[in-house]
Amino acid sequence: MECNFNPIHINSIQSFVSIHGRCTAKQKQVYFVRADGSAPSLLNDISAADRSAGADKNTAYCRLVRLAPLTDTAKVNTYLQKYQDFKKDKSPIFPQYPELSAEIVEALTALLRLLRQVQPELNETAERNTAVQLLYRTEQHLLGLLTQRKNKFCKLIYSGCGKNSEFLFGYLAALLGIDTLILMPEGTGKISPKLMKDCTVIEYGSHERVEFPEFRPSERRENISASAERSEYKKMPNIKVTIPPRTPRSSSAPDSLRSVTVKKEAPKEKSYEELALLAESVVMIIVGDEKGEPFASGSGIAVHPDGYILTSWHVIDGGHAFGVRFENDEKLYGGVELIKYHPEFDLALIRIDRKLKPLPLYDGRRELRRGEKVVAIGSPMGLFNSVSDGIISGFRKIKNNDMIQFTAPVSPGSSGGALLNCCGEIIGICLGGFDEGQNLNVAVSYKHIGSFASNIKLTSA
Repeated sequence: MECNFNPIHINSIQSFVSIHGRCTAKQKQVYFVRADGSAPSLLNDISAADRSAGADKNTAYCRLVRLAPLTDTAKVNTYLQKYQDFKKDKSPIFPQYPELSAEIVEALTALLRLLRQVQPELNETAERNTAVQLLYRTEQHLLGLLTQRKNKFCKLIYSGCGKNSEFLFGYLAALLGIDTLILMPEGTGKISPKLMKDCTVIEYGSHERVEFPEFRPSERRENISASAERSEYKKMPNIKVTIPPRTPRSSSAPDSLRSVTVKKEAPKEKSYEELALLAESVVMIIVGDEKGEPFASGSGIAVHPDGYILTSWHVIDGGHAFGVRFENDEKLYGGVELIKYHPEFDLALIRIDRKLKPLPLYDGRRELRRGEKVVAIGSPMGLFNSVSDGIISGFRKIKNNDMIQFTAPVSPGSSGGALLNCCGEIIGICLGGFDEGQNLNVAVSYKHIGSFASNIKLTSA
């Protein structure tokens, strides 16, 4: 079925709600719109859209503030299998919806083709991670709308977009025949302009952060997104964390932390298979909001047997509740204690009540060199403990911080994960990459990790 984006310019959110695309047996004609920027009227416009679309019996309406994270191991395996079926053209990928499955395969194929054109160096791992996440979010958020498409107009507003992966979700919704509006109050960020070429714009002026309320339909429960019915985690109880004051800070971390995390003797190099086994010392950190609902995930590294885990500050910044998961352990560990943090280094140290197998920190016995082989371990896009290899491609100074540039593929969710040398030592903690390029990733250097973890009292911030 062919999909065309309606070229008529939508100049307001109310117009988006009022004007409908058409979906026939042969053709979809949809409105794909983004609201760029913020203004005092934005929240009022959203409230009006909720009331108008929510009360319209001819419209299946869904507004999302965040997308469901893929964190459960069993679910990851399920959607990896769906991706394999997708690659092998085995259908239906959603057996209960054979006709919709064919449309989803067609739309996802078109979207991945566009993504490869926009990012010609897109590697197989990154494409797989993107597709797996999209398949999961399609079932969680879009099937509830798509099943009503024959009898109703379908409208989706998503207010959490700031990354390519999130924008791609909106793009896929539009390709599936859902009128889609993406709210971007902080601007388009690093999303490629080529990805946005089919997306018309509503200008809202200056860019700033906006906290959007949840959409809670009171009368027409059938329009609630599928994620509300099939939530992966209902709540994360008993994992509330209290952020300690910035100064002064005390810590219950043992003095032996500095001696355990640095390995004195030069170890032998390990095979890739041996390095992959170290994934048991890399954890997934699930981040919850004030109500304990999970909204993001990242990675962390075990650095001391007594439950101490190193992660990136931006992974836990803004969270109110946290859970920690380990490979081959179905338990979600709460009771997370924040020991210390350093926003400039983007580092944080947390502790849980569990014995760990720590990874050693590189001792700097010689300077690292470009071309050295490295392995990255983390949970990109919720794919628990993915292992990828590459090389050190450079050394950078970013805001006066020492960074290691490397080529091992990483994606959102890898932040806080381990960058290891061939001896299995931590040489960096994965920070992120550049959305406009492939395999342009950076990690905070072991030099900052050493000074951060060896002295509990923070001297600067």
